Amino acid sequence: MAESSSAKEVVMATQEVVETIELMSQSSEQYDDEQDSAPPFQQLACILMMSAVLIVVLATAIPRLPRRKQTPSEVLRPLFAELGSVVSHTASDAMPSDHRKLITSTVRTVSILNRWMASESSHDSSEHDNVVDVLYSLLTTVVEACANNIDSHLAQQAFQRQFPRLVVPFSDGDSSTQSEDITRELQTAIADLHLTPSRLQAEPTLGSLILLAHTPSYTFTTSLLTAFFAVILMALQTNHALDEVLALLIYTIVPFRAHSPASDFPPDLLIPLAHILSSLASVHPDSATRHHTFRLLASILALAPSPLRLQLLHELLTDEDTAPQMRVAAIGLVKDALLEALAAPAGSEESSRNVFASHLLLRTLGPILLHPHPPSLFDTANQLDQQDFLDTAEPLRLVECLALCYVWLLRDVQNRTGLRDADNLRNVEHTLLEPLRRQLRTWDNGMDGSILLGGLM
Repeated sequence: MAESSSAKEVVMATQEVVETIELMSQSSEQYDDEQDSAPPFQQLACILMMSAVLIVVLATAIPRLPRRKQTPSEVLRPLFAELGSVVSHTASDAMPSDHRKLITSTVRTVSILNRWMASESSHDSSEHDNVVDVLYSLLTTVVEACANNIDSHLAQQAFQRQFPRLVVPFSDGDSSTQSEDITRELQTAIADLHLTPSRLQAEPTLGSLILLAHTPSYTFTTSLLTAFFAVILMALQTNHALDEVLALLIYTIVPFRAHSPASDFPPDLLIPLAHILSSLASVHPDSATRHHTFRLLASILALAPSPLRLQLLHELLTDEDTAPQMRVAAIGLVKDALLEALAAPAGSEESSRNVFASHLLLRTLGPILLHPHPPSLFDTANQLDQQDFLDTAEPLRLVECLALCYVWLLRDVQNRTGLRDADNLRNVEHTLLEPLRRQLRTWDNGMDGSILLGGLM
């Protein structure tokens, strides 16, 4: 009907419908405020699908408009701006399938109008550029709103390329096919609008970042990472567009260590990323995202100068706001740093600069890693209940601490950290090993504690 009816009437009717769905969108927000709950999915889906249809309707009508005072961009800009506003307000609570349909409609619109403008001789190149700007704005608005349901598994693909030895075979059936279709559609829109990386980089928004992530073979540089840094932090903090953001960070940061001195990575990027990623790796509900984020965190810490790396690890191990599982996992990050430091020949410049191959490591982390938490945990006066103990994160933390202590002694044969000093060995025995043995003997009527910790004693 939109293709055969009067183009002017179609545009006028579309304007009326846009006003109607704007009112529907506002009533949805009012419903949310008054009812303290989200409006029904059916209403949100209706608004979103009407938006998807209207976008295509406009694409079919605009090329048939009579040549009058208003240019195509002047007609499109206010209508697409209103539709974009509706999409932004309603998309977050709609169904994933509706998001995919909206992206498909937007890509189709981009293709139709771009082909028409390319073949239209009555408009100059500046008007073509104006239409491209309008379509680009619509596209970025839609991908920002629908980012969490694009599901292109970009982070998984980046992880597979950068950490091939850690990859578990991955398949997601129909979902994977749908994701590939969406990715191809976005790449088609990027190509149709001639959105080069330099064009996308010129406007550091979440939408342009998402499109960059879907641009084949694109790799961030640290200068561009700096330009997009506020957008990246916002996305990580709000759990939005994580797939694209993590993919770009993995592609940028993981290879950096192999090609550049670690000291070249800006600390003003490193510190906020370390703090946010440690939280994300602890609490995100998706196990794959937690794994990708943790490995990314390890790569970021490896880029830090060793004093800063030690400081960040100390914070992870001691900050009460750090999730218990991260305090356990951080011990493995300490072990990575220790083994890396001890791999450098003793007396070399690299070794002398690395605090993880010095007595400072033991002075800083020894009181944390070579003691129970809290230090009085195994005091005889506490009468610690075995099941209560096993219900905490402390058993796993102690297992990691004992494993670290074993590797530490095994690898630091030249005693660069001072752990092998007689006084320090006696201190480890007095503060950690003997209290643990004593507590395990107290629990010798039960097997759980012995099974968990006894094999490491």
